Amino acid sequence: MSDPIPRLRRILTMIPLLRSRPGISVNELGRELGASRKEILADLNRIFLCGVPPYLPHDYILVSNEGDHVSIDFADHFARPARLTLREALALKLAIETLPPLADEQQDAADALLEAVRELLQKGQGNSGEGSPYQLEKLDGHIEVPGSGAQIEKLRALGEILNKKHEVKIAYYSASSNTLKERWIRPYALLDQGGNYYLVSYCLESEDTRSFRVDRIQKILDTDGPKYAIPNSFDPKVAGARIGLGSSDGLRVRARFSKEIAPWVREDYKDHYIQAEKDGRLIVEFRAGSIPWAVQKLLGYGELVEVLEPQSIKDELIRRLREIAA
Repeated sequence: MSDPIPRLRRILTMIPLLRSRPGISVNELGRELGASRKEILADLNRIFLCGVPPYLPHDYILVSNEGDHVSIDFADHFARPARLTLREALALKLAIETLPPLADEQQDAADALLEAVRELLQKGQGNSGEGSPYQLEKLDGHIEVPGSGAQIEKLRALGEILNKKHEVKIAYYSASSNTLKERWIRPYALLDQGGNYYLVSYCLESEDTRSFRVDRIQKILDTDGPKYAIPNSFDPKVAGARIGLGSSDGLRVRARFSKEIAPWVREDYKDHYIQAEKDGRLIVEFRAGSIPWAVQKLLGYGELVEVLEPQSIKDELIRRLREIAA
């Protein structure tokens, strides 16, 4: 069996890196992590299979690497690089060793993880005290990873911009259209929607009010634009209620969801057309800005969703599943 430590270290580094720099290219990821393009693409497919209990649709990490730009969603539990106390590492080791007999592929994964934990414990023997932190980022060859501090600094900077009320220029990555563009905006409000921060702003290019996810603002390029005033008609509560997929633009997607996840589907798509079938399954109709975006969203539901239309999304879904299974 090949040494699992470099791969484990790389994946645990990659997740917080992608959270802090959505839209980064595959080649740039390879340069940052010292890995080949083939290794990076293989790691991305492995990340896609990662999740947390109880393994409902949004408990799995979603990875988008279409168009050579990579971003992830539903990875808040990896907001910071992993840290283990010796007690936690020992508990993980014991849990793996007491697993019942597994299928071949599952056993290979358990063996690889157990080997990684043993290696971590060996390297961590120099720490004193039961609660001493053993940090994966301190392993030899591990690169510095941007932590949550970058997001905090960005939120602080945006708060100052809101107070000054000057038009600003940002570099923004749009996951729905898979593009990185520079935009002049007039920020109106900073909203927290389910753990994701959005900067609600008037976009001078589209001449309309738009919501920009803060973690997809790559850079604040200019803060010295003309002064502006927030319209009296602007209501933050109304703006917050509109954040999501309510646009009439893009692809029309129809999908059938299993009755087992009907409550979650009703919550996820509460602002969209939902048709209940007699057997408890739900047919949902929504709009997508691009095929890759729709595929990434639907992949999170696994075998519990069936794409009805369009055929282009069916074909891309099959291609991605074959790629992951390869």
